[in-house]
Amino acid sequence: MKRLEEKIASVYPENEVPLILDGIRKLVNKYRPLCSGYKSFSLTAKDAVLITYGDQVHQRGAHKLATLGKLLNKYLNRDISVVHILPFYPSSSDDGFSVIDYYEVDPELGSWEDVAELSHDYLLLFDAVVNHNSSRSEWFRKFLKNDPEYKDFY
Repeated sequence: MKRLEEKIASVYPENEVPLILDGIRKLVNKYRPLCSGYKSFSLTAKDAVLITYGDQVHQRGAHKLATLGKLLNKYLNRDISVVHILPFYPSSSDDGFSVIDYYEVDPELGSWEDVAELSHDYLLLFDAVVNHNSSRSEWFRKFLKNDPEYKDFY
């Protein structure tokens, strides 16, 4: 946490650092139980990372993320250890970066089951892109309705 605090202090005003750190601690404590089954991982020079959009590989009648997994397993499983999938949430524009719902997978790409299947063979990385949000999202609609929970989102 000390390194994180130093990085936060290099970006934010000194009086905001304790509040930001407190928020991060609360999030870590909230989600730590969900991560108990995961091993820690550090990238090394032996790792190769594939960065891709989820819609780059197509097969008629199959989810695009499932097709990506088949392609990787058939041709690249010895070479690729990490797959970074660019935004795969439902979105309204901006190549997936104008996110409508952060809790769903774009049905044109597949489902959370397809993402889980990929995770059996590869370490997965995702973009949170919380600074990119669609005007069609629930978050934005609630902000426009002056919902106090969303007042600081925009």
